Amino acid sequence: MTDYDYIERTLIADSERYRIVDLGFDPWHGTQLATHLADAGIECVEVPQTARNLSDPMKWIQALIVDGRIHHDGNPVLAWAIGNVTAQVDRNDNVFPRKETTEKKIDPAVALIIAMSRAVNSEALSTSIYESRGVMVL
Repeated sequence: MTDYDYIERTLIADSERYRIVDLGFDPWHGTQLATHLADAGIECVEVPQTARNLSDPMKWIQALIVDGRIHHDGNPVLAWAIGNVTAQVDRNDNVFPRKETTEKKIDPAVALIIAMSRAVNSEALSTSIYESRGVMVL
């Protein structure tokens, strides 16, 4: 069972401590939480669970892992979830996360994929710090 109240409280507390540019969420069972977070001032962006939205971020994460450029704090749940992900590749070479059985949860790994999607696609992150401070004009 997921305690959405706990998640909401934690994310709101995190937003007071860290700069959250936006928060990607799966609209399937996530809309109410996203609405509450938006009311608290956190911009929430729908990231539907489709190959179109998850394929590239999944490939980027895999490349970072292979290159040794992505690390986490050793969280055993995240490590377990990442180990449960099976890459399903379609005929167009799109990659989609799957789990082999219902017992092998992948939710934390999918959250990482959604976060990567937002990190790469966020318009707020696409502006150079030099541009925003008037040092460089493109």
